[in-house]
Amino acid sequence: MPDQTVLFLALVGLAVAINLLTFALFGLDKRRSRRGAWRMSERRLLTCALLGGSVGAKIGQRVFRHKTSKQPFAGLLNAICFLQVVAAGAMALPASRQSPVDIGRAAGGHGLIPARPAGRSQPAPRPCQLRCSLKKAMVRSHASSAAASS
Repeated sequence: MPDQTVLFLALVGLAVAINLLTFALFGLDKRRSRRGAWRMSERRLLTCALLGGSVGAKIGQRVFRHKTSKQPFAGLLNAICFLQVVAAGAMALPASRQSPVDIGRAAGGHGLIPARPAGRSQPAPRPCQLRCSLKKAMVRSHASSAAASS
């Protein structure tokens, strides 16, 4: 197995473990609350959710019907879940996204955006240059299709 695969599997395993732990802590806290015994602190439950167990926390909250109406806790848990979803989305996006200008340059000037001459650094084309390139491409395309049909 390549190193990246091992690292990915380790991270998935860690995420599953922290979510199972958080789910179990919600169940344990609910059980203790019914018996009137010593309880988990809200800080501990929220810390487990913050460390990656937010899915287990939300599932535990729903399954055990625990801390659903306690507003400061429920609001903080929802905020943690939202931040983790945003973070996961940001990590899922490729870091090397290319702009249309870069794509045109990588294609050697084919398409709408002209290629950069070798050895010279050129600023990105202005919008008017892009419109002119588009117009020229359309004229060439129309001319070639007219010649082909005759």
